[in-house]
Amino acid sequence: TRQPLRGISFIDEHTGWAVGNNAVLRTTDGGTTWTSFSAGNTLIYGNDLSCRDADHCLIVGQKGQIVEVSVDSLGKATFTFQPSGTNVALNAIYCTNAQTCWAVGNKVTLKTKAGKTTSTASLGVIIKTIDGGLSWTSLADRSSNLVPSATKFTSLREVVTTDFNDVFFANAQQGWVVGDA
Repeated sequence: TRQPLRGISFIDEHTGWAVGNNAVLRTTDGGTTWTSFSAGNTLIYGNDLSCRDADHCLIVGQKGQIVEVSVDSLGKATFTFQPSGTNVALNAIYCTNAQTCWAVGNKVTLKTKAGKTTSTASLGVIIKTIDGGLSWTSLADRSSNLVPSATKFTSLREVVTTDFNDVFFANAQQGWVVGDA
């Protein structure tokens, strides 16, 4: 491809995937050759991916896009688009196991409510799945556009007004997010 590539994930020394602007590639020979997969007329806005095995990956990208790509025994790819609950760019994803994944992205503006006072704040998107990507939950309730209280963010130590660019978990309970500023 001549498309910009933004994310790469290797399962072992032979099998890896790369994603970018309308580009989904896989190698099974350590990067010597790459197979390109297409989602037909649907664009893939890939920024990053995490793979549970050689044939199944979750891709995150622009416009809140989350896509599971699966390759069958004949080498045919299936793309399953999943609702993320956001329309901002998702920049990174990290899975601690086949079911639990975290994705992070650009900030959104939210109304925060403390008692009877409502104020506006921006927060980098952090979403989580515990069912392999079928559904995603956010640290903030985007449906009502309200954050009930800052205590909901104790794992972040504070509400951060930045775009989040990457995420990594050492284990199921401890992770880090990095971003702008």
